[in-house]
Amino acid sequence: MRKGKILLLTLEFPPQIGGVASYLAGFVEALRGAGRPVTVLIAPLGRGLFSWRHQIITTWRAVRREQSSVLVISHVLPVGYTALILRFCARLPYIVIVHGLDVLAPQGNPWKRFWLMVILKNAHAVIANSEFTKKEVVRLGIAETLVVVVYPCVNERLITVGADAVFAAPSGKRILLTLGRLVARKGHDAVIRTLPAIAAQVPEVLYIIAGDGPERRRLEQLARELGVSERVLFLGAVPEINIPALYAAADIFVMPTRQIGADVEGFGLVFLEANAFGKPVVGGRSGGVSEAIVDGETGLLVPPNDPAALAEAVLRLWQNSDLAARLGERGRERVREEFRWEVQIQKIWPLFQ
Repeated sequence: MRKGKILLLTLEFPPQIGGVASYLAGFVEALRGAGRPVTVLIAPLGRGLFSWRHQIITTWRAVRREQSSVLVISHVLPVGYTALILRFCARLPYIVIVHGLDVLAPQGNPWKRFWLMVILKNAHAVIANSEFTKKEVVRLGIAETLVVVVYPCVNERLITVGADAVFAAPSGKRILLTLGRLVARKGHDAVIRTLPAIAAQVPEVLYIIAGDGPERRRLEQLARELGVSERVLFLGAVPEINIPALYAAADIFVMPTRQIGADVEGFGLVFLEANAFGKPVVGGRSGGVSEAIVDGETGLLVPPNDPAALAEAVLRLWQNSDLAARLGERGRERVREEFRWEVQIQKIWPLFQ
């Protein structure tokens, strides 16, 4: 593959929010910072043959206009169909970025599983966001040597802004924080279920939930049923500029993620973001979370469906301030050493030779 311009074709990219959009934004910024020209194209999708024809033509025109020598795609399905057609009709090589759910979800459908494998096997290379995701790709028969792990990295601007960030938390509260979309796999409900036990020993506990999603009404109802509504603060969707203040205000970041069918946390960048602010983290041992958290070193991992173990982990950190400080500081060091884009992006240069 000759050195040249790169075209990224994706369904998600800022100003859209979420882990995938954040990952791709950092990825593109790192490539540009290293002198590789990148153009981003949001895939024009719809239904029917005409829509697919439009997407293929739009992508090809962008390739010609930008003189791109390689196509990088996110969301292997459905964006991979366009990459596959251009691979055979225009001899344009492509690289696939995978995130976890996009590899697992299609496997329950024989038709989608077939095309998932065809698209991956015809890729020049595959970039996975974690070793967990890489293993799922290799299980499909993709050569391990073709799969490169490039971890999500913390946005340096987040830390810079956070230096002066202030969140007006209620006075005298001990704050648990979860930041993320309100979906079942994140485990917000498990944290709410632990609050009676935690409050018995830490009466000033306040659980802040930042984010929105389909689970919100159910979570609010659960808090009422358990009599802990006054201990749970739902902030809804939080503007990016306000996120550093939340991390700065938190005592512990907690997100007991679990796998529900194909729905899984491919990595968990929020754990690293909290670590970057020197905060200890507690996560569920599922998916790629065990790569985001080094158990006993940067945070604590708990069984994803064990509220008692979750409550014990949180209380352990609050009852042992030295341990909490040590985990938070080691987490901060690890982010600085390993999870910077200029470090991770070095892994992909051989792909573009």
